[in-house]
Amino acid sequence: MGIKGYNCVSDAVALSCPADSTVGPLPDYSTIELRDFSITNTSNVNLSFSYRVSTDGPATLDDNGKPTSLIGTTPVLTPGESFTPPPALLVLHPIHGDSCCIDQHIYYRVWSNSCPGVVDTGITTVEINPPVATLFQSLVAEVDVEGVMLRWEVAQDEPIKGFRIYRAVGNCEYDDLVGSLLSSESREYIDRSVHPGESYRYIVAAVMGDGSEVRSFEAEVKTVAARLALYQNKPNPFNPSTVISFTLPGEGHVRLEIYDIRGRLVRRLFEGVMQAGFKELLWDGRDDSGREVASGMYFYRLETEKEVLSRKMVLLR
Repeated sequence: MGIKGYNCVSDAVALSCPADSTVGPLPDYSTIELRDFSITNTSNVNLSFSYRVSTDGPATLDDNGKPTSLIGTTPVLTPGESFTPPPALLVLHPIHGDSCCIDQHIYYRVWSNSCPGVVDTGITTVEINPPVATLFQSLVAEVDVEGVMLRWEVAQDEPIKGFRIYRAVGNCEYDDLVGSLLSSESREYIDRSVHPGESYRYIVAAVMGDGSEVRSFEAEVKTVAARLALYQNKPNPFNPSTVISFTLPGEGHVRLEIYDIRGRLVRRLFEGVMQAGFKELLWDGRDDSGREVASGMYFYRLETEKEVLSRKMVLLR
Protein backbone atom coordinates (compact mmCIF):
# COMPACT_ATOMS: atom_id res chain seq x y z
CA MET A 1 0.00 0.00 0.00
CA GLY A 2 1.41 3.43 -0.97
CA ILE A 3 1.40 6.67 0.97
CA LYS A 4 -1.54 9.01 0.38
CA GLY A 5 -0.53 12.01 -1.70
CA TYR A 6 2.81 10.51 -2.74
CA ASN A 7 3.83 8.93 -6.06
CA CYS A 8 5.63 5.73 -5.05
CA VAL A 9 7.13 5.00 -8.47
CA SER A 10 9.21 8.16 -8.49
CA ASP A 11 12.78 8.14 -7.18
CA ALA A 12 12.50 8.07 -3.43
CA VAL A 13 15.82 6.56 -2.35
CA ALA A 14 19.47 6.87 -3.27
CA LEU A 15 22.19 4.53 -2.05
CA SER A 16 25.92 5.13 -1.99
CA CYS A 17 28.32 2.17 -2.32
CA PRO A 18 31.97 1.80 -1.35
CA ALA A 19 34.28 2.75 -4.21
CA ASP A 20 35.80 0.04 -6.42
CA SER A 21 39.26 -0.99 -5.26
CA THR A 22 42.21 -3.32 -5.83
CA VAL A 23 43.73 -5.32 -2.98
CA GLY A 24 46.45 -7.88 -2.44
CA PRO A 25 48.36 -9.92 -2.53
CA LEU A 26 47.10 -10.57 1.01
CA PRO A 27 47.25 -13.66 3.24
CA ASP A 28 44.28 -16.03 3.10
CA TYR A 29 41.41 -15.07 5.43
CA SER A 30 42.45 -11.42 5.56
CA THR A 31 39.50 -9.03 5.93
CA ILE A 32 38.57 -5.79 4.19
CA GLU A 33 36.16 -3.36 5.84
CA LEU A 34 33.42 -2.19 3.45
CA ARG A 35 32.82 1.41 4.47
CA ASP A 36 30.76 4.20 2.89
CA PHE A 37 27.48 2.32 2.31
CA SER A 38 24.68 4.83 2.97
CA ILE A 39 20.98 5.23 2.21
CA THR A 40 19.31 8.61 1.60
CA ASN A 41 15.59 9.42 1.55
CA THR A 42 15.16 11.50 -1.61
CA SER A 43 11.36 11.74 -1.37
CA ASN A 44 9.30 14.57 0.11
CA VAL A 45 7.79 12.41 2.87
CA ASN A 46 9.10 10.40 5.82
CA LEU A 47 10.08 6.84 4.79
CA SER A 48 11.94 3.83 6.13
CA PHE A 49 13.86 1.36 3.96
CA SER A 50 15.09 -2.22 4.10
CA TYR A 51 18.48 -3.24 2.74
CA ARG A 52 20.59 -6.30 2.02
CA VAL A 53 24.29 -6.78 1.19
CA SER A 54 25.43 -9.94 -0.66
CA THR A 55 28.38 -11.19 -2.70
CA ASP A 56 29.65 -13.97 -4.92
CA GLY A 57 33.10 -15.31 -5.74
CA PRO A 58 35.95 -16.69 -3.63
CA ALA A 59 35.49 -14.16 -0.79
CA THR A 60 32.60 -14.13 1.68
CA LEU A 61 30.87 -11.52 3.83
CA ASP A 62 31.00 -11.33 7.62
CA ASP A 63 28.76 -9.10 9.73
CA ASN A 64 31.70 -8.04 11.93
CA GLY A 65 29.63 -8.83 15.00
CA LYS A 66 26.83 -6.55 13.85
CA PRO A 67 24.08 -8.38 11.91
CA THR A 68 22.64 -5.07 10.66
CA SER A 69 25.76 -4.60 8.54
CA LEU A 70 24.38 -7.18 6.06
CA ILE A 71 20.59 -6.96 6.38
CA GLY A 72 18.33 -4.59 8.22
CA THR A 73 15.84 -1.74 8.23
CA THR A 74 16.57 1.94 8.58
CA PRO A 75 14.75 4.13 11.07
CA VAL A 76 12.14 6.44 9.58
CA LEU A 77 14.09 8.98 7.55
CA THR A 78 12.90 12.51 6.94
CA PRO A 79 13.29 13.95 3.40
CA GLY A 80 16.99 14.34 2.64
CA GLU A 81 18.08 12.38 5.71
CA SER A 82 20.70 9.59 5.34
CA PHE A 83 21.44 6.40 7.26
CA THR A 84 24.75 4.54 7.33
CA PRO A 85 24.65 0.82 8.32
CA PRO A 86 27.63 -0.64 10.21
CA PRO A 87 30.44 -1.70 7.83
CA ALA A 88 30.54 -5.37 6.87
CA LEU A 89 33.76 -7.35 6.35
CA LEU A 90 34.91 -9.04 3.14
CA VAL A 91 36.82 -12.22 4.07
CA LEU A 92 39.44 -13.44 1.55
CA HIS A 93 39.51 -17.22 1.18
CA PRO A 94 42.17 -19.28 -0.64
CA ILE A 95 41.80 -18.58 -4.35
CA HIS A 96 41.02 -21.68 -6.42
CA GLY A 97 40.53 -19.88 -9.74
CA ASP A 98 43.08 -18.47 -12.16
CA SER A 99 46.37 -17.13 -10.93
CA CYS A 100 45.42 -13.75 -12.39
CA CYS A 101 43.30 -11.11 -10.66
CA ILE A 102 39.76 -12.00 -9.62
CA ASP A 103 36.88 -9.51 -9.55
CA GLN A 104 34.83 -9.84 -6.37
CA HIS A 105 31.39 -8.19 -6.63
CA ILE A 106 29.46 -6.91 -3.61
CA TYR A 107 25.77 -6.23 -4.27
CA TYR A 108 23.70 -3.64 -2.43
CA ARG A 109 19.90 -3.53 -2.60
CA VAL A 110 17.56 -1.03 -0.89
CA TRP A 111 13.78 -0.92 -1.05
CA SER A 112 10.97 1.05 0.56
CA ASN A 113 8.77 -0.65 3.14
CA SER A 114 5.84 1.59 2.20
CA CYS A 115 6.17 1.76 -1.59
CA PRO A 116 6.93 -1.56 -3.33
CA GLY A 117 8.07 0.19 -6.52
CA VAL A 118 10.86 2.13 -4.80
CA VAL A 119 14.11 0.16 -5.20
CA ASP A 120 17.74 1.09 -5.71
CA THR A 121 20.73 -1.19 -6.30
CA GLY A 122 24.47 -0.83 -6.54
CA ILE A 123 27.60 -2.91 -7.08
CA THR A 124 31.12 -2.52 -5.68
CA THR A 125 33.97 -4.41 -7.36
CA VAL A 126 37.06 -5.41 -5.40
CA GLU A 127 39.89 -6.69 -7.62
CA ILE A 128 41.77 -9.35 -5.63
CA ASN A 129 45.38 -10.13 -6.47
CA PRO A 130 46.26 -13.68 -5.35
CA PRO A 131 49.32 -14.36 -3.19
CA VAL A 132 52.63 -14.77 -4.97
CA ALA A 133 53.46 -18.45 -5.43
CA THR A 134 56.40 -19.18 -3.14
CA LEU A 135 55.91 -22.95 -2.82
CA PHE A 136 56.73 -23.45 -6.51
CA GLN A 137 60.35 -22.90 -7.42
CA SER A 138 59.84 -23.44 -11.15
CA LEU A 139 57.31 -24.41 -13.82
CA VAL A 140 58.41 -25.08 -17.40
CA ALA A 141 56.18 -25.96 -20.38
CA GLU A 142 57.94 -27.31 -23.48
CA VAL A 143 56.69 -28.80 -26.74
CA ASP A 144 57.98 -32.29 -27.52
CA VAL A 145 56.98 -35.07 -29.90
CA GLU A 146 54.25 -36.37 -27.58
CA GLY A 147 52.61 -33.04 -26.79
CA VAL A 148 53.47 -30.46 -24.13
CA MET A 149 55.78 -31.54 -21.32
CA LEU A 150 55.28 -29.80 -17.96
CA ARG A 151 58.03 -29.92 -15.34
CA TRP A 152 57.93 -28.26 -11.94
CA GLU A 153 59.87 -28.05 -8.69
CA VAL A 154 58.51 -27.24 -5.23
CA ALA A 155 60.01 -26.34 -1.87
CA GLN A 156 59.34 -29.22 0.51
CA ASP A 157 58.37 -27.07 3.48
CA GLU A 158 54.81 -28.36 3.84
CA PRO A 159 53.09 -31.73 3.28
CA ILE A 160 51.43 -31.97 -0.15
CA LYS A 161 48.58 -34.40 -0.92
CA GLY A 162 49.05 -34.15 -4.67
CA PHE A 163 48.89 -31.88 -7.71
CA ARG A 164 46.24 -30.65 -10.12
CA ILE A 165 46.96 -29.40 -13.64
CA TYR A 166 44.95 -26.50 -15.02
CA ARG A 167 45.01 -25.56 -18.71
CA ALA A 168 43.58 -22.67 -20.71
CA VAL A 169 43.41 -22.71 -24.51
CA GLY A 170 44.04 -19.30 -26.06
CA ASN A 171 42.09 -16.69 -24.11
CA CYS A 172 39.60 -19.16 -22.63
CA GLU A 173 39.15 -19.87 -18.92
CA TYR A 174 41.18 -22.48 -17.05
CA ASP A 175 39.86 -26.05 -16.75
CA ASP A 176 41.06 -29.02 -14.70
CA LEU A 177 43.05 -30.90 -17.34
CA VAL A 178 43.48 -34.28 -15.66
CA GLY A 179 40.30 -34.53 -13.60
CA SER A 180 42.06 -36.35 -10.77
CA LEU A 181 44.87 -35.75 -8.30
CA LEU A 182 48.43 -36.50 -9.41
CA SER A 183 50.77 -38.10 -6.90
CA SER A 184 52.61 -35.85 -4.47
CA GLU A 185 55.82 -37.29 -5.94
CA SER A 186 54.92 -36.13 -9.47
CA ARG A 187 57.18 -33.49 -10.98
CA GLU A 188 56.18 -33.77 -14.63
CA TYR A 189 53.15 -34.36 -16.82
CA ILE A 190 52.68 -34.74 -20.59
CA ASP A 191 49.61 -33.10 -22.12
CA ARG A 192 48.93 -35.28 -25.16
CA SER A 193 45.61 -33.61 -26.02
CA VAL A 194 47.13 -30.49 -27.61
CA HIS A 195 46.65 -29.49 -31.23
CA PRO A 196 49.18 -28.01 -33.66
CA GLY A 197 49.45 -24.24 -33.89
CA GLU A 198 47.52 -23.52 -30.64
CA SER A 199 48.51 -21.41 -27.64
CA TYR A 200 48.17 -22.99 -24.20
CA ARG A 201 48.57 -21.66 -20.65
CA TYR A 202 49.23 -23.95 -17.69
CA ILE A 203 49.07 -23.67 -13.90
CA VAL A 204 50.05 -26.43 -11.49
CA ALA A 205 48.25 -26.45 -8.13
CA ALA A 206 49.65 -28.12 -5.03
CA VAL A 207 46.81 -29.55 -2.92
CA MET A 208 47.70 -29.17 0.74
CA GLY A 209 46.71 -31.30 3.70
CA ASP A 210 43.63 -29.17 4.47
CA GLY A 211 42.39 -29.41 0.87
CA SER A 212 43.38 -25.87 -0.08
CA GLU A 213 45.41 -25.16 -3.22
CA VAL A 214 48.64 -23.26 -3.67
CA ARG A 215 49.04 -22.34 -7.31
CA SER A 216 52.13 -21.85 -9.40
CA PHE A 217 52.72 -18.94 -11.69
CA GLU A 218 51.56 -19.34 -15.27
CA ALA A 219 53.55 -21.06 -18.03
CA GLU A 220 52.63 -20.42 -21.65
CA VAL A 221 53.56 -22.33 -24.78
CA LYS A 222 52.53 -22.48 -28.44
CA THR A 223 52.59 -25.74 -30.33
CA VAL A 224 54.23 -25.73 -33.73
CA ALA A 225 52.43 -26.53 -36.94
CA ALA A 226 52.73 -30.29 -37.13
CA ARG A 227 54.10 -32.46 -39.92
CA LEU A 228 53.65 -36.17 -40.43
CA ALA A 229 56.12 -38.05 -38.27
CA LEU A 230 56.66 -41.74 -37.49
CA TYR A 231 58.79 -42.50 -34.42
CA GLN A 232 60.89 -45.47 -33.43
CA ASN A 233 58.85 -48.10 -31.64
CA LYS A 234 59.44 -48.59 -27.91
CA PRO A 235 60.89 -50.86 -26.73
CA ASN A 236 63.04 -52.07 -29.58
CA PRO A 237 63.99 -54.92 -29.69
CA PHE A 238 60.84 -56.10 -27.94
CA ASN A 239 59.07 -59.15 -26.54
CA PRO A 240 56.15 -59.68 -26.57
CA SER A 241 54.70 -56.22 -27.41
CA THR A 242 55.77 -52.74 -28.47
CA VAL A 243 54.25 -49.26 -28.90
CA ILE A 244 54.29 -47.45 -32.25
CA SER A 245 53.83 -43.68 -32.08
CA PHE A 246 53.31 -41.03 -34.74
CA THR A 247 52.09 -37.46 -35.21
CA LEU A 248 49.40 -36.41 -37.68
CA PRO A 249 49.36 -32.81 -38.98
CA GLY A 250 45.63 -32.89 -39.61
CA GLU A 251 42.50 -35.03 -39.57
CA GLY A 252 42.39 -37.65 -42.28
CA HIS A 253 42.40 -41.27 -43.35
CA VAL A 254 45.23 -43.31 -41.81
CA ARG A 255 46.51 -46.85 -42.26
CA LEU A 256 49.18 -48.48 -40.05
CA GLU A 257 50.39 -51.94 -41.08
CA ILE A 258 53.08 -54.44 -40.10
CA TYR A 259 55.09 -56.31 -42.79
CA ASP A 260 57.66 -59.07 -42.54
CA ILE A 261 61.09 -58.92 -44.19
CA ARG A 262 59.66 -60.45 -47.39
CA GLY A 263 57.08 -57.71 -47.74
CA ARG A 264 54.09 -59.81 -46.71
CA LEU A 265 51.34 -58.14 -44.69
CA VAL A 266 51.40 -59.45 -41.11
CA ARG A 267 49.00 -57.20 -39.25
CA ARG A 268 46.83 -54.18 -40.00
CA LEU A 269 46.87 -52.27 -36.72
CA PHE A 270 44.55 -49.48 -37.82
CA GLU A 271 42.64 -48.17 -40.79
CA GLY A 272 40.23 -45.26 -40.54
CA VAL A 273 39.93 -41.57 -39.80
CA MET A 274 42.04 -40.02 -37.03
CA GLN A 275 42.17 -36.53 -35.55
CA ALA A 276 45.38 -34.49 -35.69
CA GLY A 277 47.96 -34.89 -32.95
CA PHE A 278 50.22 -37.42 -31.28
CA LYS A 279 49.02 -41.05 -31.44
CA GLU A 280 50.14 -44.38 -30.00
CA LEU A 281 49.18 -47.92 -31.05
CA LEU A 282 50.20 -51.20 -29.42
CA TRP A 283 51.34 -54.23 -31.40
CA ASP A 284 51.20 -57.44 -29.39
CA GLY A 285 53.45 -59.46 -31.74
CA ARG A 286 50.52 -61.30 -33.36
CA ASP A 287 49.23 -61.44 -36.92
CA ASP A 288 45.72 -60.68 -38.15
CA SER A 289 44.64 -64.22 -37.20
CA GLY A 290 45.81 -63.82 -33.62
CA ARG A 291 48.84 -66.11 -33.94
CA GLU A 292 52.18 -65.17 -32.43
CA VAL A 293 54.73 -64.32 -35.12
CA ALA A 294 58.31 -65.55 -35.12
CA SER A 295 61.36 -63.63 -34.01
CA GLY A 296 62.93 -61.43 -36.65
CA MET A 297 62.89 -58.06 -38.33
CA TYR A 298 59.59 -56.40 -39.20
CA PHE A 299 58.60 -53.13 -40.85
CA TYR A 300 55.78 -50.85 -39.77
CA ARG A 301 54.29 -48.61 -42.45
CA LEU A 302 52.20 -45.46 -41.87
CA GLU A 303 50.13 -44.28 -44.82
CA THR A 304 48.03 -41.11 -45.08
CA GLU A 305 46.30 -39.50 -48.01
CA LYS A 306 49.48 -37.58 -48.91
CA GLU A 307 52.50 -39.43 -47.48
CA VAL A 308 53.90 -42.84 -46.61
CA LEU A 309 56.51 -43.43 -43.89
CA SER A 310 58.07 -46.67 -42.64
CA ARG A 311 60.53 -47.93 -40.01
CA LYS A 312 61.96 -51.28 -38.96
CA MET A 313 61.81 -53.09 -35.63
CA VAL A 314 63.06 -56.36 -34.15
CA LEU A 315 61.09 -59.00 -32.27
CA LEU A 316 63.16 -61.28 -30.02
CA ARG A 317 61.25 -64.15 -28.43
